[in-house]
Amino acid sequence: MLRSSLHTPPARHGSPKSKAGRSLVLVSFALALAFGLGYLLLSEPKAVTPTPGGATPDLAGAETEVPAQEPAAPLRDSSARTAEPTPPEPNGVSAQRASSLDPPTGDRGRLRGELLIRAGDRAGPPESWTLVIEPSRIYRGTGAAITRRVLIKGTDLMFDERDLPFGGYDLYAQAPGWNSRRQSVQLSERANSAYVLLELIPAGTLSGSIQDTEGLPFEGLSIFLEPVNSETNQRRTESSLDGTFSFPKLPDGSYRLLLGSATNPMVEPTSIAFKAPGFGLEPIQLPRLGGVVLRVLDPFGVAVPRAQITGYGDQGGEIDLLTDAFGEVRTVGLLPGRWTFRSQVENIGAAVLSVQVYKHGQDPDAETNQGSGQLPVWTMDLQAEREPR
Repeated sequence: MLRSSLHTPPARHGSPKSKAGRSLVLVSFALALAFGLGYLLLSEPKAVTPTPGGATPDLAGAETEVPAQEPAAPLRDSSARTAEPTPPEPNGVSAQRASSLDPPTGDRGRLRGELLIRAGDRAGPPESWTLVIEPSRIYRGTGAAITRRVLIKGTDLMFDERDLPFGGYDLYAQAPGWNSRRQSVQLSERANSAYVLLELIPAGTLSGSIQDTEGLPFEGLSIFLEPVNSETNQRRTESSLDGTFSFPKLPDGSYRLLLGSATNPMVEPTSIAFKAPGFGLEPIQLPRLGGVVLRVLDPFGVAVPRAQITGYGDQGGEIDLLTDAFGEVRTVGLLPGRWTFRSQVENIGAAVLSVQVYKHGQDPDAETNQGSGQLPVWTMDLQAEREPR
């Protein structure tokens, strides 16, 4: 018996060479399609809309800031109050670098910043303060630097001053009873703007005491404090019952202490370099002094109360006093020497008296006038002043 076997041929598949050919064709087609689409997109013109201020947006879509134009006259920039301040350098001044300059405005610059209050035990900032900008004492060749003073009221502690000529500047704050350190900065083409931190700190107190030649407290002496190279006003006080005196809320600076008179001091002025919180002076001992009692009478021999008497000594010192209810003035702090006194009372008359004042206990006329050890008494008889012809 014959057995026939059927043979089924295997399924026919493409050869490896035919597969590679088809893949190459597909890749080439995809690249050509992508190239064509890219060419169409790049060749299409893109509309550009100008932004306010004349700036044009970046084509890549990045947002760019347009610096505001500087005004020609100085004014306060309200936007600076909400802007993030430039981090200050250790000396309190932060000058903007070339990469962050303000828009160029010729040879003009800008100073802005804020005032810091170190109140200590005080309730809060002063009611008003003055921003002082002046040519620098540090930078040589301050250029065309100018002086500018700006009064700032209320609780406003920010400032923004523009249109300042290039040069070196000193900035500080002024307020009664407060101190402020100077900050120096240079405005130039490379740095036409600076952010400055100013600080107010409480002023201090200068104190001292006055003694006579025996070391006892001396009461009632006029004491003057005169500033040197400063706009601070001259101040005056008197020694108290225990001989002490003080000048509170005194700004830092150089002063001269004058005794007895501001224009004709009785001793050599004392120079003081003062700095808060303050200090006490060594007790000041006066030289041996003299004194007199002055009595003012009208043309009828009646005592005149509240009559003004002024006087000055040839060795220093001056007085400006009023007579008491008995028409007398007692002076005990006069430098020995020749003194000239004058009294003038309206509708009554005037009198001038010149006398020699001696040290206490050395007046040869003391016994004849008032008794040993007492002040001599001098009478000023008012005479009616003649009418000018």
